[in-house]
Amino acid sequence: MVQCAHCGVNQPVSESVLANGRYYCCAAHLREAQSDGA
Repeated sequence: MVQCAHCGVNQPVSESVLANGRYYCCAAHLREAQSDGA
């Protein structure tokens, strides 16, 4: 299980998006985090 770096939800690694060493619950949260400068 990993935690989304944007919203904090926990989910399996296999269902997560990994980018820049951080896990996200979905591609939308990855995009939001990138636009926030995270």
